[in-house]
Parts: sequence; C-alpha cells; structure tokens
Amino acid sequence: MNKRTRYFFICLLMVASVQAFIEKGLLAQSSADSVIFRAMHDEIERSMHDLEYRDYAKPCYIGFELNNHFEYVIHAELGAIFRSDTLSNRGWSYRLIVGTYEINDENFRGQSNDNNMSMGDLADVFPVENNYWGLRRSIWMKTNDIYLRAGVNHREKLKLIEQGKISKESLTIHDFTRSTPVEISIDRKTDDPSLDVLKEKVRRLSEAYYSNRPNIDYSTASLSYNKNDVYYQNSEGTRFKIPQDLLSLNVTLKKETGNYDFNVRTLSVIAESFDELPSLEQLQQDVEKLVEDFRKKADAIIPENEYTGPVLLVGRIASETLLDNLFDADHSLYAERNDLVVNTQGDVFFEEIQNEWQSKMGKRILPDSTDIMALPALNEFNGVKLMGNYPIDSDGIIPPDSIKLVEDGKLLAMLCSRTPTSVTDISNGHYQFYFTSNGLAHFHGPSVIRIQANKAFSLEGLRQKLIDYAKKEGYDFAYIIRSIPSETANMPYNFYRINVETGEEQLMKNVSLERFIETSEMRKIAFSRDIMVLNTLMNGNRFAIINPNGLPVSYIGPNAIFVEEMNINVVKDLGKLHTAGDYITNPLKR
Repeated sequence: MNKRTRYFFICLLMVASVQAFIEKGLLAQSSADSVIFRAMHDEIERSMHDLEYRDYAKPCYIGFELNNHFEYVIHAELGAIFRSDTLSNRGWSYRLIVGTYEINDENFRGQSNDNNMSMGDLADVFPVENNYWGLRRSIWMKTNDIYLRAGVNHREKLKLIEQGKISKESLTIHDFTRSTPVEISIDRKTDDPSLDVLKEKVRRLSEAYYSNRPNIDYSTASLSYNKNDVYYQNSEGTRFKIPQDLLSLNVTLKKETGNYDFNVRTLSVIAESFDELPSLEQLQQDVEKLVEDFRKKADAIIPENEYTGPVLLVGRIASETLLDNLFDADHSLYAERNDLVVNTQGDVFFEEIQNEWQSKMGKRILPDSTDIMALPALNEFNGVKLMGNYPIDSDGIIPPDSIKLVEDGKLLAMLCSRTPTSVTDISNGHYQFYFTSNGLAHFHGPSVIRIQANKAFSLEGLRQKLIDYAKKEGYDFAYIIRSIPSETANMPYNFYRINVETGEEQLMKNVSLERFIETSEMRKIAFSRDIMVLNTLMNGNRFAIINPNGLPVSYIGPNAIFVEEMNINVVKDLGKLHTAGDYITNPLKR
C-alpha cells in the first residue's frame, strides 16, 4: 500500500470515527432528527474554524435553530365554515457573535451597522426535506452574510476603543455570558384530532345568532393551532428538540346598538393541545353569558366626562393590568441592557436605561407585604395547566425552578437573558419563544408569575376601601371594573360607576381603561385575599389574548386590586356621526 493510499484510508477512518462519535452523542432521535442536528453541528464547526475575512475577528459563538411549523386555521360565521386551511413552512433563526464573550459586536449601534445584526430569522432558501447537503448549503449561504455584518460592527467597536473614544473601564459589563452545555429531547404527547371534528366544533360555536335573535346581530368563531417542532444547536455543545404549540379559540358576538355603532364581545381560550380545550357545552354556556351581557348593556349609561381617580379591578382585568405594570417599559421586573451608541456626528455614548426599577435593587417598589416569584418549571396550580412553564429557553438555558423577584415589596432580582446588564451577569433563562403568524420568534418576558400579598382584603373589604378613599378625596363616584366570570374562558369586562354615598352601581358603556399605573401608585396597591389562576399572552408590553400571537404567561395571584388613581376614557359615539341612510341594512333582519 503506497503512502497516498494509506493517507486516504487514514482520513476515511478519521471521518468515520468522528461521524460515529457525533451519532453516539446525539440524543435518541429519528433518522430525520439526526440529519438535522448533524447538518447544524457540522456547519457550526466549519464556521467556527474557517470563517474569516480581512481583519475581522473570528466568531466566538454560533447558535442555529430550525423550526418545522404547521398551522390549522378554521373560521366560521353564522353556522357556516368560511375558511379551513392547513399551512406549513420551515424557518430558522441564528445568532453569530464575532469577537469574544467579553467584547463583541452585540450591544453596539455604530455608524456602519445596527445593533445585534448578528441575530435574525428566516433563511432566504431552506429545503423542506431533511437533506443533509441541502440543509448545510442553506445554513452556509446565510452564515457568510451574518458574519460580514457582525464583523464590520465588531471592527468599528474595536477601533473606537483604540482611538480612546471608548475606555475599557466603561466596558465592565461583558457582552455575552458563557453557559454549560445541555441536551434535551421532548416529544409531543398528544395526537391531533380529526380536522372534521374541529370544523364541526367551530361551526357550532358560530351559530349563536340563530338561538339568540334579536339579542345579537352576528356571531363568528375561529380556531388557530400554531404547531412547531424546534431543533437547536450551538457552538458550546447545547442541543435540544422540543415542541412549541399554541391553540387559540375565539368566539365573537356583535350587536348593533345605534346608527353605525356596534357592541362587540369576544371570549377567548388558549391551550397547548386540543385535549385541554373546554367541551362544546362549556363554551356554549360562556357564549350565553355574553348574550346576557348584551341584554344588560342595552340599559347602560354613557358617561359625560372622562375620569381620573380610584378604581377597583376584579377578575381577569385585575391580573392582566397587574402584569402590564410589572413588565412595563418604564418599570419592569425584566433587566434592560443599555447599548453603546455612535450617532451621526460621531459622538459615542451609552443610551439611558428606561426601566426605572433597574436602579432600585434592594428598595421598595410594591406594598411592603408583597412577594413575587417566577416559577418557570411549575406545570400546574389548583388543577389548572400553566402555559407559562417551559423546559428550556431560546438561548439554550434551563431556567431555575424558582426566582424570588420581590420580597416584602423590595426588589431582589430581575429576569434576564444571556446578555448581561447592570444588575445581572448570568442568564436565568427568560428569553423565550414567541408565537407569530409564521411560526416562532424570540422575546424576553415572564414565565409563571406568583404574587402573594401577606396583607390582603376580602373583595367586600376592597369595595369599601374604594368608597372610603373616594369620599376622602372628594369624589361623588368611583369605578369598579369586573371581568365576566368563567371557569373555562377569558371573558370581557364591564365598567360600573358606584355612588360613594349610596353604594349603588350603574353599568356604563363606551368607556375604556388606560391600564398604565404610575410608579408611585404601584407602592400603594391593595390586593384581594382570594387568588386566581390565569393563562394569557404577552403582546409587546401588553397582556391580553387579542390574537393568536404572543408569549404565553401564567399568573397566580390576587383576583382583585385597588388602585388609587387610574384613567378611564369615554369612547366617541359613532352613531352621532352618521344618518340612517349611510349604511346598508343587515340582510339577515327580516
């Protein structure tokens, strides 16, 4: 055997050994899973060693994520199916960091590039089949573009340091944190039901019009099932495959209340699987509650003036308003990173941190009897499945079972990702998957939030507290906002104006609540003794099931809160802007 032949066989044995090592190291996988992980692993290895261009630094970290997305969409109106689609696509996202963990291209907005240009979603070309070379080619095509963008950003940052425009002393906070590699593989536990069964359920829920004339004029129902198989691999050795599913069901009723003026009410249900959906009979009972709400609204009053003053919130509106204000941009329990910025004039500065609470570590931000925990591993509470729990976040970090954020009203810790901040230096696994119309994105936010008030009141006690405070401040009336009660669905809420002398309540309409609570008012909130469990969606900084998109969050806490000052606005009466001949008569009215 000559030297050339011997060298060829040695190389072949080395390749086979490496391949066997990789295959052995993979979790128990199907052949399709193995191909996906092998393509990601091999392309990461190639990129970490071979990517180079001019004087750019090499990558210090690469993470790839591939997502097989499938979606059911069913929509029915007045008992007829109007839409029934099944959609599928394959998307991916990446994070490629150039430089070192301490100083790299992230957290920097220079003149030549923008912040975090090394992160993104959706490749230009990606095969739907699990072809090893096809997958590698698609990853390779995008990786080179990512590297060039990240490299030029990092080079500009280093030059500013060399020129003395950025002192190394000012860069005490590292740009990225290291992590111990983990491997996780979780299979979906339930099978999908028949599409015909789902269509029939949605169709039946849209029939409310026929059994409730003349109380409503229109009824619709829609279902969306966002189903994802996520594959993730990074250069540190972390690898996972997990399902990420969100099912959203909405039933909407409409009633014309005047010329070109409509009352619209929607009940919503979210779940992870079809097995968790309420029965048709349970949902129909909730629909009847909406119909009854329309009857009551016929006699509701439109207030003459807007209102600023004390408010009592009861039910879902209380929990979602509280979450809104615990994770608001101005005061949040999530830590914020202030980026280094170069403006068009060449001035270099750190942007200001908008989050006021970030500078109050160890100080009181809530009533002194209040404790708040993040419990991302908690699956169930009082028999309710918690959708805010997850095994691993999109950064490949397994969150701790519990994080004490607030104790006796004082801020102890903040939620964070792998990007260090002024108050966090390691991740606690809160950079999660966010559901979108095309599959998944990534977003920082809460998980399962448990709020405990050691000093709490009965609901009647909070009502009396509202009356007493309003009297003391010279108000003739105050407001109570109550969600329509339900054990199975997220229901809308109503506004009641309460006379502080007589205690009489009047149902109001054409009003809306500004859900923001001032930082100073957060320290004065009074909580109910009774608790509730709620699953909702975080859309930006707003918590509500407005559409099938968002970050699933679970709330365990008081079912009512009293706030000394909130704003309630009056919605304009559109009916006064039109005459009877300005619109087409409903053809269903006979």
